[in-house]
Amino acid sequence: MLVQHPFELIEQSMEQNCGLLDKETIKQMFIDYVFETYQPKVVGKYGLDAFYEHLQQLKLVHCRSDFDEAVEQWFQAKYHRQKQGKGFHKQLFELVKEVVSLHQPVTRKQLVHAFIDFLTTPTSFMARWRSEKNEKSGTTFLYYRHLDRLGIRTYQDIEELIDSYLLGNPDTFKEEHQRYLSQQSSRRGRPQNIELSLLFQKVSEMKPELTQREKDRIRKIYYYHRKTLSTHGMVQKFCNYVLTKSNKNKIRR
Repeated sequence: MLVQHPFELIEQSMEQNCGLLDKETIKQMFIDYVFETYQPKVVGKYGLDAFYEHLQQLKLVHCRSDFDEAVEQWFQAKYHRQKQGKGFHKQLFELVKEVVSLHQPVTRKQLVHAFIDFLTTPTSFMARWRSEKNEKSGTTFLYYRHLDRLGIRTYQDIEELIDSYLLGNPDTFKEEHQRYLSQQSSRRGRPQNIELSLLFQKVSEMKPELTQREKDRIRKIYYYHRKTLSTHGMVQKFCNYVLTKSNKNKIRR
């Protein structure tokens, strides 16, 4: 039951959180977890004196400084592994490439923000993961555990991933390179992005059979309104289009 290293407690505290984390949040979570969750378990089995002796063995004597230093060391160990090529799953680099093709960022900052949105917006990569795993909307915790297995748990993870990707792809922000990625995506016969694919999925739930003209209309709605409407709003716009077309046909009859 007793952990052998502070890193174990840090990771246990993070398991209870759904979402990406920053360093300061992890530091506070670590302290809260040790004294609100871990302490009652240890004290209940071994007693209060044993708990504080245990903290001394873990070098967690001074509440703030020692705990913060443990988190700093955890970060250093984590990113050392990543720089050695042992931290990120290769799928993540493909996802970065997809985001570059989709959003065509021109700076590192734009790419970082676009990738964060891609991972955390429910209608983007999260929707794809749920669809592939046949998971329902209440599995956010499992989704972030999946990201953790790939190598993404904190915002700094994303910074490190982007830097690693840019090191291997120095032409990322060049227009011709981004055009090439878009062309490659189209040639594979896949939807250009997951948002458009999700829009088709939502529409098909309401209207399973779509004509070619209706499919073209969905794409038109997406490309004209994706920045101002939610997926639900675009579905409603398509439904209004279908309703209007149906009413016109009735009048002609």
